[in-house]
Amino acid sequence: MQRPCLLVLAGLLVSGCLLSVRGDPAAAAENDTSVVATTEATEADFDEHIKENPYVVVMFYAPWCFWSKMLLPEFDIAAANLTVHDPPVKLIKVDCDCGGVRCELCGSDRYNITGYPTLKWFADGSSDSPTPLPLGGSSSADEIVEWVEGQLSNSTNQADQTLAEEPVPFRRTQSDPAPVAESDTSVVAIEATEADFDEHIKESPYVLVMFYAWWCPASQAMLPVFDNVTANLTERDPAVKLIKVECDGNPDLCEKYWIEHVPMLKLFTDGNLTELATYEGEKGVKAIVDWVDGQLNNTTMAAHQADATLAGDESDEAVEGVPLRRTEKDSSHRCQRFHLRRA
Repeated sequence: MQRPCLLVLAGLLVSGCLLSVRGDPAAAAENDTSVVATTEATEADFDEHIKENPYVVVMFYAPWCFWSKMLLPEFDIAAANLTVHDPPVKLIKVDCDCGGVRCELCGSDRYNITGYPTLKWFADGSSDSPTPLPLGGSSSADEIVEWVEGQLSNSTNQADQTLAEEPVPFRRTQSDPAPVAESDTSVVAIEATEADFDEHIKESPYVLVMFYAWWCPASQAMLPVFDNVTANLTERDPAVKLIKVECDGNPDLCEKYWIEHVPMLKLFTDGNLTELATYEGEKGVKAIVDWVDGQLNNTTMAAHQADATLAGDESDEAVEGVPLRRTEKDSSHRCQRFHLRRA
């Protein structure tokens, strides 16, 4: 379960966990004989590591980051299990801090690492388009191993299915629902700021916005899911535009829309900056896509009813809009922010 991150006034970052409960991660790792230290890769040898191994998990981290420190010993324990796996999986780590600035390998020209720690899965010796792991700094070695074994199982099943089945011509009728691509990362959401946010909303009939924070593990886990949602919804008719807003860099914008925790999803329709719907369901691709489809259907029904009213329909039945809701639901999967504006 993801631990919450708390941010309060005066720039104080308060963790929801006490270090004394879990002890010193580095000291525990030194005394654990099951731990295998993972390889530290650099810009010079990174591509070589990827090409030499069929499966590689990379942890991008920063040595000053609390969550990175928590995950490093777990990552080493996972390495002890996966290096003897059949097929073997290599685990390497990359320090993204180059003298106080983000290293080139972690920058926008390569893997655009915006939060630490970030885990990525590389397969078949390719360093392009790795798959993000939906895991954060509070994840365990068992969770890393379980996710990797799931990827290996999927790869094996897909290969067996390809060899066993005859090719089937692709057909799709108008009544067929659009497929949900759980792992399509070829399309990514647009990064918006306070300067261009209103323009994005006004120029598109439907816009789904993810408000997040780079330092939040729950946000980091949600970002690849949101990109997969983007891959599904941008091809819909009508098309849905997906954008994301980083709340640390855009505090006034997040305060304007009452962003009390991150990540948070909101749907804007017809260029309206004040009437919007808030998503409060499961953080999965299919659940989000289904919710957006439902919102679009409701909007279409409301539009048809409005047209009927203009044509002389005297029906008093009204279609209610979806209000902005703020609930006190369990926040274990979210990072709470009680004050967005810094002192």
